[in-house]
Amino acid sequence: MDSFSLIVQKVIDPNYQFIKIINIKKGGAMKKRKYISYNQCHKLIDGIEYKMCKSCKTWIKMNEENFKIHPSQKDGYSRYCRKCQEEYNHNNYMKNRDKQIKDARRRQLKNHEEYKEYIKDYRKKRYKDKNDSLRQREKDNAERRRIEGKHKEWLKSESGKDKSKKYNKKRLNKKHIISNKEWIACKEYFKDKDGDYCCAYCGLKIQHHTRIYTGKLQKIDLHKEHVDDNGSQYLNNCVPSCQTCNTNKFQSTLDEWYNEDNPHFTHERYNKIIIWITEDHKEYFEGIRSKNKYIRKI
Repeated sequence: MDSFSLIVQKVIDPNYQFIKIINIKKGGAMKKRKYISYNQCHKLIDGIEYKMCKSCKTWIKMNEENFKIHPSQKDGYSRYCRKCQEEYNHNNYMKNRDKQIKDARRRQLKNHEEYKEYIKDYRKKRYKDKNDSLRQREKDNAERRRIEGKHKEWLKSESGKDKSKKYNKKRLNKKHIISNKEWIACKEYFKDKDGDYCCAYCGLKIQHHTRIYTGKLQKIDLHKEHVDDNGSQYLNNCVPSCQTCNTNKFQSTLDEWYNEDNPHFTHERYNKIIIWITEDHKEYFEGIRSKNKYIRKI
């Protein structure tokens, strides 16, 4: 059997997961890699199929949580586990970081409007489809960066200073202009059956609304949430919200985020929010004001 027929036989043989031939030099001999058969990297343990990662050689449960989808593979999953794949992608990015940033920036400037729409849609989809494990991983990464001091280093860089200025300016424009009396009336309106202040979206009681700050658990007030992200800064666009709902909603509209796909959704809460922002807030609204002075009453 000649070398060509041997290669063809290996390609069509179902026991082989992949085949790859490397040219050592142009017009030179062909060098064959060491091949791993399908049965060598797959096995059943207690009725659960495990797969061996090609990089770290560890046996891991074969599912979407541990391996990325790869339709061209026989089993439908990548040869590398997610941890090894992310490490490889990171190393490859850092190796060619300057070139990749330059190319990405050039593409963004060339298709500026399309890029803005893409980022907007991507953020909406990402925050809508986020699962709990991804949110927790992002929180852990952010906390790790703060502990290691990388966040402070980034804030001192040019990009960090620029983004901080834009963020602070945006935060000033997104701050509600309501009095303490109006805010208390808003929280009173959304009290639960036990008479406790709670989140208008999920019903979390204010006494259970906490955060970890400097390693200590702290109780915090509910957030003044914008029902319409691009709406007014007054009482007609404000409901009390827990930190989780406030973060998850992000820039989504009420109907996009708070619907039957949301695990905390109830028709009772939804209707109450709609009635508050359209009618009932008028009973407590003290008037439009700018900073410390009221301009007019409507």
